[in-house]
Amino acid sequence: MIGRFRGLARAAAFRIRQEGLVALRRVPKRLKTEIASMVRGRSRWPRWVPRVAFSTLYVDRWSEENVRRLNREAKKARADWLLLLPRDAKTVSHIRGAFSEIVTARPDADIIYADEDFREMQGLYVPPRLKPDFNPTLLLAQNYIGFPVLVRKSLFLTLGGLREELRSGAAHHMWLRAWKAGAKFVRLPGVLVHNRTTELSPVRAETLKALSAFCRESTPELMVRPGATADSVEVYRLYDKRYPEITLVIPTCQTPCGAMAREGESPEIPHIVYLLESLLQSTWPKDRLRVLIADDRRDGSCYSSRSWPFHVERFVTARRPADAFNYARKMNEAWRKAGTDAVILMNDDVRVRSPGWIEALMTFAMDPDVGGVGARLLFPNGRLQHAGIVAGPFETAVHAWFDRPSELPTYQDWALVHRDWSMVTGAVFATRRAILDQVGGFDERFALEFNDLDLCLRIGLLGYRIVCTPFAELIHFEKSSRGADETPPHERLRFIRRWKQVIANDPAYNPGLSRDSYQVRPIAA
Repeated sequence: MIGRFRGLARAAAFRIRQEGLVALRRVPKRLKTEIASMVRGRSRWPRWVPRVAFSTLYVDRWSEENVRRLNREAKKARADWLLLLPRDAKTVSHIRGAFSEIVTARPDADIIYADEDFREMQGLYVPPRLKPDFNPTLLLAQNYIGFPVLVRKSLFLTLGGLREELRSGAAHHMWLRAWKAGAKFVRLPGVLVHNRTTELSPVRAETLKALSAFCRESTPELMVRPGATADSVEVYRLYDKRYPEITLVIPTCQTPCGAMAREGESPEIPHIVYLLESLLQSTWPKDRLRVLIADDRRDGSCYSSRSWPFHVERFVTARRPADAFNYARKMNEAWRKAGTDAVILMNDDVRVRSPGWIEALMTFAMDPDVGGVGARLLFPNGRLQHAGIVAGPFETAVHAWFDRPSELPTYQDWALVHRDWSMVTGAVFATRRAILDQVGGFDERFALEFNDLDLCLRIGLLGYRIVCTPFAELIHFEKSSRGADETPPHERLRFIRRWKQVIANDPAYNPGLSRDSYQVRPIAA
């Protein structure tokens, strides 16, 4: 009897692998379990599993001839879904089952992609590509979607298929066009493809060509150029003399630089003075730049008595000695006094490092779908302080790659490409007053810590994206203005309780990435 059951299970599993999942009605529970273990290696099996038909398009190489072949095969396909796979790759046995389940669970999906690795390659180790939920800003820098990809045939044909002249950039161009057309992307966590080669990875020249074509067709105010890494692209905005007026909102208590003073700086001079001096190297037109300083001290002559090429305005935020410092309350008072919609919230203990930092922030901050933009921040010793914040590691939220040497490579180059994160630091944060009004600004119950992260997550709930760009790079002394006080336990607990779902599954991260380290890396590594 056991042998008969296993024989039936093997036959059903074979059919499932070849044709997709079938309805398992009137099948003994024991047999369902056996089939499940053979197909997916799992013990659970749903009551019914719909059959979803796919037509597989195998990619040999990204020549024009092969792209034309893929388009022909897509038109002839009888199934409603097209599965793009590398021809030489090895797929897991349950790939069709995994895609069938997500198609059934997410009827709104138009494009579904999963993780991939390179364990079938000989020689050099290549880490697996574990992907975040749909990340438009990352897609503008690199074709992180890769393989495998399941796409609706109707969408594929509506978009006009792959552009053959783009070669290895053809798929990248299609995903970008699908995004602008309102297609729904769904990420399926888990490695479903084992690659034997990296030869199908996009060539940057062809990626640049694909991105240029996309920007020309969809967003002519954006341009592209080579990114900070060999395989990435930078998107930047053309202002064409139409620079919006911006207010930099800076809180200060005129803390002296002290032992943190860099070469050429005096320990007695406050950080705010050196920040204003560093703004002079910014390339943003000075007549379009306003600086609003919220100062705890009544005497601001150390900087207000000087002549600056940008407009400087200050107001006093003095508090009684018995009152505890509340950063969130101070910033709420400050940004509401800004006279422009475009604002950049800044700590006073930062220094400009890249002259085009404002242009880089505003490239994304002017996008109506973006709610906030963070910068790449380095410690004075050159080590990395901020390139995006991840929820999950240590059961809280942490700065990815915190205190890592900034010259070292990072996983999938994520610290050197613009991408969406769930959170960024408020030390340098570009946004709009209209958005701050929508969310009510900072939650003042987070007096010292987590107020910026909570703000990002609440902005995200409204449907806005949170971006971090490495092309706005500054030096940050971190907490030098108010000292390295410990995070209040009640603030940490409030944050964890409020955002436990994000901590459990950060959409900008991946379940297969580390949760016990500041370093972003696959768990298996």
